[in-house]
Amino acid sequence: MTAKAEFEAKMAALSTAFSQRTAGDAAEFEALGVALCKADDQAHRDRIQYLAHRLAGGSATFGLVTLEEPASHLETRILAQADATEIGEGSQALAETIRRICGEPVTQNGGNHAPA
Repeated sequence: MTAKAEFEAKMAALSTAFSQRTAGDAAEFEALGVALCKADDQAHRDRIQYLAHRLAGGSATFGLVTLEEPASHLETRILAQADATEIGEGSQALAETIRRICGEPVTQNGGNHAPA
């Protein structure tokens, strides 16, 4: 196997792993967002920030601007100490974006983003 082929194979494997992890993160973004809208909790803010930062970085690596930008924006809002509802709704919206891009069903609840 040539060095180029080996590199491409490794990048393909990393891309697949990133996609699978990101699809799995959608449920966590959703659940944390719903919880944060109900009650402000620093642990939820911290976890959303961690996930958003990780998603923004990974998305940048693979050129996925449609995920990178909203993830970066959400992280910035958390760092700016935005209110819990804004962060919670942003987390839920990011979950929907992930699902749309990964081909999973998108939650639809009249725009409130919370599960029915």
